[in-house]
Amino acid sequence: MGVPLDTAIAECLYVALTTDTGSFKYQATTPEVHVFAARLLRAGVDQYEISRRLFDARPFGAVQIFGEALRRIQLEPAAADGAGFVWTYATLDDLGRYGQPAYVLESLIDLVRSAEEADVACVCKQLAPTEWAVSMRSRGAVNVAAVATSLGGGGHRLAAGFTGYGDLASVVDSIRSALSDHPSGS
Repeated sequence: MGVPLDTAIAECLYVALTTDTGSFKYQATTPEVHVFAARLLRAGVDQYEISRRLFDARPFGAVQIFGEALRRIQLEPAAADGAGFVWTYATLDDLGRYGQPAYVLESLIDLVRSAEEADVACVCKQLAPTEWAVSMRSRGAVNVAAVATSLGGGGHRLAAGFTGYGDLASVVDSIRSALSDHPSGS
């Protein structure tokens, strides 16, 4: 006997489902995912409001940080065995300047990964002067879980991360090196 599916539980599950599937656009989206989403909608989920809050609403300060991070973005088309690597970063100073908590940076990777010329996208988020939370995504050619694991982190083939130590240049260099050790197709 399970817990009855009320609206509150359905909303929590719907949030998890939409974020894990990238609004139903990632490879993990299967027919069964849509069947489950339909069940949640029948339980009273307001998918418009949830999607708006998750994907289409952020504080103006966060938008400003995204603008700065996107001005710093770097594309390295030859990296990752020619699959391409695009990356950027956000600092503690960025967060402080705009009065934002660190969690507002979580969706920055979605903008970075939209660069068509790169299979691997990466965002380095400063946690302390020499500590960086690194988020990586792959379109499928590169197994970013293998890259992240080699750097002390984890994840799955298409989304992974790790904590890097040192200055930004050394963290990005470690990613480049790991991408060379785990070429596309591996």
